[in-house]
Amino acid sequence: MKIVDVLPLSRGVFREKLSYFSGKDLESGSLVSVPIRSSSVQAIVIEVREASSLKTELRKADFELKKLGEVRSRKLLLSETISAAKETADYFATTTGAVLEFLVPKSILSSPPFPDYPKKIKKNEKNGNEGLALEKQGFGAPNEERQSRYKSLVRESFARNASVLMLCPTIYEANSLFEYLSKGIEEYVFLLHGKLSAKELRLRWSEASEKIHPILLVGTALALSVPRSDY
Repeated sequence: MKIVDVLPLSRGVFREKLSYFSGKDLESGSLVSVPIRSSSVQAIVIEVREASSLKTELRKADFELKKLGEVRSRKLLLSETISAAKETADYFATTTGAVLEFLVPKSILSSPPFPDYPKKIKKNEKNGNEGLALEKQGFGAPNEERQSRYKSLVRESFARNASVLMLCPTIYEANSLFEYLSKGIEEYVFLLHGKLSAKELRLRWSEASEKIHPILLVGTALALSVPRSDY
């Protein structure tokens, strides 16, 4: 038996994490359903431990562990996404699950596009991303100049076999940037925002996750949840 720690994806649950027991093999990032009071809530697995190593703690606990519910996706989110959500939650004094519920499209949570982990996108050791510190740049220039610089950055990243994520504060800006940057590389550019239909959003999210070639992903905050490891 295993003890599974999860993050409830609900703003109505004020506990940061909950624990359940399960006999299934799971890993961090899996999407599951868990019983909370009289309802079932979706949750993200963050840790799995062998119950045999926790016998003393389990005996002293003043509550009885419930059984984990349905396993809906073996690995939906990357550990980096969960870590970023935790930092965000700490900053805004909320739970990590509430942040993830906001970031992951509802159509993905209600109908996960893949039961198992998508095709793994391996990091290219030569892409130059390893060990780099955060770098901030400001472009005080007209739109055309900034967009031209963005296009150069995308070309340079593709040459290093690395994908690019561009986040925009509004859907209008995401659409505008997408229209300009996608010319000539349409096959490798994806646009994600909350005004897409559930079907279209789910399709684009899945394709962006599984594309083997580096991609340019343009979108609003929910684009952060796409599980790629080659940025």
